[in-house]
Amino acid sequence: MEMEDMPPEILYSAEAQNADAVNDSFENDDDEKNELSNNGLIAWIDTILKPLKTLIGLSAICWFFWKVVTEDPLELWKHRPFMIFFLSVFGILCIMYRYRGEYKKNDKKIISVPESVSVPESVSVPESVSVPESVSVPESVSVPESVSVPESVSVPESVSVPESVSVPESVSVPESVSVPESVSVPESEIVLPRRHTVTADGVEYTFCWCPAGNFVMGSSANGTGHSPDEMPHRVRFAHGFWMLETPVTQKMWMSVMGRNPSSFSGDFDPVENVSWDECQDFCREFSERFGVNVSLPTEAQWEYACRAGSEGAYAGDLDKMGWYHGTFAIGRTAPVKKKAPNAWGLYDMHGNVWEWCADWYAADYYSGSPIDDPQGPPEDLCRVFRGGSWANFARECRSAVRGKALPGEKNWSLGFRIILK
Repeated sequence: MEMEDMPPEILYSAEAQNADAVNDSFENDDDEKNELSNNGLIAWIDTILKPLKTLIGLSAICWFFWKVVTEDPLELWKHRPFMIFFLSVFGILCIMYRYRGEYKKNDKKIISVPESVSVPESVSVPESVSVPESVSVPESVSVPESVSVPESVSVPESVSVPESVSVPESVSVPESVSVPESVSVPESEIVLPRRHTVTADGVEYTFCWCPAGNFVMGSSANGTGHSPDEMPHRVRFAHGFWMLETPVTQKMWMSVMGRNPSSFSGDFDPVENVSWDECQDFCREFSERFGVNVSLPTEAQWEYACRAGSEGAYAGDLDKMGWYHGTFAIGRTAPVKKKAPNAWGLYDMHGNVWEWCADWYAADYYSGSPIDDPQGPPEDLCRVFRGGSWANFARECRSAVRGKALPGEKNWSLGFRIILK
């Protein structure tokens, strides 16, 4: 194929490449001239500056030492104009010498490009592509003329069915079934509802049933965290009682008393910072307003409910049941019912807040107390509280631990719960 027979796009591309190559060659000539000029200037600067800088520096040093040797060093101050001049010239030469290569570094690099690009005069393209004229297809496909189908299918004329099926004329049914009029169940085996809810002023108070029974109150001498005032002794309850499933919350307290004395705010946090006397005021106000008699539990009732049939230091896994100063230290009270309850459905019996009890405190009371439902000593100086709090370590949150305080005392870890009388 001749040049004039080439396609226009190929011919144009070749001409454009030749034109670019020519333009690049002119630019390269200019760059080479500039580079030669720049290289000559830089070589001249190197030739002049380097020895001049060295000469001036050595002269200044020699002069300085000569003056120091021949004159009083303090007299050198009178030659300060000369010294300033020498230092200035020396500094300028050093700066010029330092930056004399920057021009060379930033100099444009020249990349050589060939003067022309050779383009082949012709490109061979096949004139035609062979395509088969026809594709052989079979003229016909053999199909069977008919398919044999059986003319008839034999079906039995009749199916034998028994004429009759024997059914008994009547079925004997007893005229009456004897049912006993009543079933006697021992009173001790009657299972009462475990929960009972009282709604007062729009607030629900849910109580859990603590059945009649007996247990060993206190802790053994070799038990975990045993204290001398926890002497073990048998206690028996002839009747069960209802205990509030949580400590009295701030919402409950506010609905009855109208103010919140707590140090930590939260509707469902236990109310705290209340004295034993103020708890008695709450019970009295609640009973009069809503017609439901409530009171603080006795110390024996509280421990019986806390244990819920258990015999160890705790009613279960303390980490799962109580807020205390240990694994789950939070630095304040926590909302009730966020941990697991004990076997009777009571929450927060271990930790969160200490809980006031009705009894006076006496260290040796239970060494000679009655077995049946003990009510505590008739009089003493302090009242009892139980259960531990968020600020106490695990050993102070045991089922048997006992605390005491004056009836008028209160703090941010002391709350209470109530029972139905």
